[in-house]
Amino acid sequence: MMSYLDSLLKKRGLKECLLPLWKLKITEEEFKELRELLEKQTHVMSMCNNPFITLSKECTLFFAEYWRRLYVDGKHSKQMVYDALESTRHNVNLCDEFYEAARRGARLLKIEKYDGGRADPLNDMLYQGGLPMKLVTANVSNSVWDRFTRGLVNRKYNFEELNLGLVASQSRCLRDYCEQLILGIEAEQFMLMPFYCLNENDTWYMYLKELAKQEKIRRSQLHPYSLFWEFRIDNVEKKIYTKYIVKGAQRLPKEFLEEHGLTNVTFFSVQVRRNSQAIDTFDYANNFCRYAVVSKHPYTNGDYISLFLHNQEEPYIADNLDMTVPHLLCRNKDGKYELGNQIGKQESMLLIPEGWIVDDSCTLDVQEYSWGETTLHGILIPSDYTNNILVKGDDGAITFGMNAPLYWTEMQSNPLYVPDVIEPVYNADKCNFSLCFDTEDGTESKRRPVQYRNKWQKEWMDSPSYGELYARAIDVNGNYVTPLRFVNIGDGLVISLQKADKDSCQIRVTWPHGHVSTTEGEKKIGDVWEIKKENCRDPRLIRFCFTPDGNSQNQFFLSIKAPFKDFSIINIYGDEILDNCWIPYSDVDKYQYHIVGQDIKEYKYGNIKRELRWKSDKLYIIEDGRSLKHIPYEGSLLTLFDSRETLRALLERTSQNMINAEVRVQFTLSDGKKISFSIKDSPFRPRQLENGQIIITGNNKRPIKFNGVLKLIKLSEPELDPVEMSYDEDLQMYILPETIREWGKTILIGRTRGRICPSLVDLTRDMDGDYRAKNRETAISSIQKDLQESVLGNDFWKRTLGWFYRSQKDDIPASSILELLCTAQSYKSLLCMAFQLYVKCSNTEERDLLKAQLKSFSDDLAFQWYWIQPYLDGMFAQLYSFIDNLTSIPMQEIYIKWAMTKEERMNELLSALGNSEMYMQNIGQCINEFLTSFTSWIKELCIESLIDCY
Repeated sequence: MMSYLDSLLKKRGLKECLLPLWKLKITEEEFKELRELLEKQTHVMSMCNNPFITLSKECTLFFAEYWRRLYVDGKHSKQMVYDALESTRHNVNLCDEFYEAARRGARLLKIEKYDGGRADPLNDMLYQGGLPMKLVTANVSNSVWDRFTRGLVNRKYNFEELNLGLVASQSRCLRDYCEQLILGIEAEQFMLMPFYCLNENDTWYMYLKELAKQEKIRRSQLHPYSLFWEFRIDNVEKKIYTKYIVKGAQRLPKEFLEEHGLTNVTFFSVQVRRNSQAIDTFDYANNFCRYAVVSKHPYTNGDYISLFLHNQEEPYIADNLDMTVPHLLCRNKDGKYELGNQIGKQESMLLIPEGWIVDDSCTLDVQEYSWGETTLHGILIPSDYTNNILVKGDDGAITFGMNAPLYWTEMQSNPLYVPDVIEPVYNADKCNFSLCFDTEDGTESKRRPVQYRNKWQKEWMDSPSYGELYARAIDVNGNYVTPLRFVNIGDGLVISLQKADKDSCQIRVTWPHGHVSTTEGEKKIGDVWEIKKENCRDPRLIRFCFTPDGNSQNQFFLSIKAPFKDFSIINIYGDEILDNCWIPYSDVDKYQYHIVGQDIKEYKYGNIKRELRWKSDKLYIIEDGRSLKHIPYEGSLLTLFDSRETLRALLERTSQNMINAEVRVQFTLSDGKKISFSIKDSPFRPRQLENGQIIITGNNKRPIKFNGVLKLIKLSEPELDPVEMSYDEDLQMYILPETIREWGKTILIGRTRGRICPSLVDLTRDMDGDYRAKNRETAISSIQKDLQESVLGNDFWKRTLGWFYRSQKDDIPASSILELLCTAQSYKSLLCMAFQLYVKCSNTEERDLLKAQLKSFSDDLAFQWYWIQPYLDGMFAQLYSFIDNLTSIPMQEIYIKWAMTKEERMNELLSALGNSEMYMQNIGQCINEFLTSFTSWIKELCIESLIDCY
């Protein structure tokens, strides 16, 4: 007679039982039959005193199924499994017999056994069922099982956290179950789940699929900023060029704000720095940055890139590119390369530094490339390449291939805060490290112990030495792990200024772990060094050599800011600013002040008066006779103004639009000398000369040094991609490209935001002052006429909306675009523009983003949306003059968007587009619903703009 288990196998077309047992995917009906079968055995009188012995394999199966289906709480016991049979023979407890039969079945089935110090057959049988799904899907916030499940759908699971014992931590059965569950969730295929699902409406499946979606959103929300590298490879000149790219979100997720204590901060800045100096800063007002958060600049060997949030001293992101180890790149759609393994899918490039050798099994050509002053070897890998490439070095061998995961070390600690030192330095004893590796869903990291060596050592050590070190996380499987490089100075470094004049200074440098020296100065008594400016290779810094005790080979150099007596303000090119110049608001934190050996009698900005005074060899900001704070003798100019928020508030308090607003700043030195400048948005003006020549001017139309990339945008078609124009170093100016001649009137802007005031250029004619003034007057008159005759979606509005989107994308002041300037002068035009932008939004998130964009638009043009509130009742009457006819293409587009929201009637409503009578019956409801929601939304905008203002 066929056993019940055999019948289950036959039903599945199996000759042998699948292991682990969860692979059988027992149905709800089959489990019910199994329980009833075993419950009946509790009423059987057996000659061998064990009524379950003939159903031993079925008993084993029940233990596994009980664990996955029914277990919810309590210590694992054979009794709880027996009780789940729900025997009606209450006066007899056959728990021991049931358990012994199950153990016999486990031996017959040859299930996975724990091979530790003591056998654990109970858990061996339970874990054959996989995971206890009632706990996995319980949704108890922040519980152990909730954290485990959220980790699970993120491909990270930690059995140790569950306290299930050593069997669980070492169980292949449980790990396979988890992998299969992840596979089913990611593929969104209920049939791939490791348990039986009748269809996609299975409760467990639906819960896990939805949780995975939530976690994907949450992952992106908790990490809204990223740093990566872009490589341009010139295969003709055999040169490699690199840029670093930092990207972030314009509106930050609530979860991120909560995690970093920014929820109640109405204004904060995020700053990108290169080698401790500010490169780009992004302002968030009410958690919105009005321009795209992208910082993209050339990267040179040794640069250290970091991103700082608000006023935090430690970076949120910090990294450099270590090219002393091989790097695998993949080609993107723009023809550039980025780090990543796409061998067999995309064209790739393997960069190999000196000291590494490509194994002879590789048949691809190895060519020599230059990366700055560094020589690298490169292998171009075609997209259809499927073999592995083995590269060998002193620390081991790395396999690069389609299915070869890469392992590397990341540091989870921030550099030490040493404001006088330019390079990042660390105390290795207080650093944490992680082992990172590729997965199908990105990367995964795990905290791991590390080993260290310096560049002169061959053997890895468990404790760090001082100086430049390599650290590598330990992989238990013996895979090669790429180390990271950093400078370990330990603790105890002291740097203090003793005295200074404009030509020399004395600095005390003490380091308890070795010897300090410099070729740029002479040592005096007590670790004091006298430095003369004329002996410095760079008068802004002094290079000191640190030699660790007992390890002279591992000496390293640090750059200390030079404290020569002086007061100066340095621009982004390293030049002193001229008196009465303009400084872009966006660059305030990039300009540097330097003050040593003298006081600033007074400096004024807005209605604020302060002074800078030395006390006991320390520099203080003084206001109303009291010390506000101690500051370094050299640093960001922004330090003297507290924050960007202070300056932004002063700019916005003027009655001028953003192009004309300015903050006047004046310094009065102790000798009576004065230095003045103004802080402005987009202060620099392009000026067109003959033959398409362009120079950049500052205050009083004085030519200034500026060599950033400019952009050209066709005036009549702002939606076209801009043409970029680089600085001509030979001619020391810009030359308009002939390709824009056919455009006629063209808008010129800066690629980097906040520096260049948009300007009109035209290759077909001279652009003198008289023509510009006359052209502006004519253009405004023409635009006002176009506005009066405009209807929804016509050419005027296409161009105007195009400029709105372009101004948001490229941070162009709205007041510099005449279409936007004229639109803002009429409440009806503003309502029409806002309505057309509103109907293009598909969800709440897009509508919230539009609110923030419209608020920055009004800030640029010095008006408040609240002013139009009296005109919001009767919205149809306000917009009626802009509606040409209800069957126009723009109205049909609005109708289609509305119909798409009506799920049950969608097909019916869309089919009405081909039936004018049905369409006219429905368009009224469409307009009414859109206008009702738009009215409510724009009223919210009016209130919020008033609150933000006051």
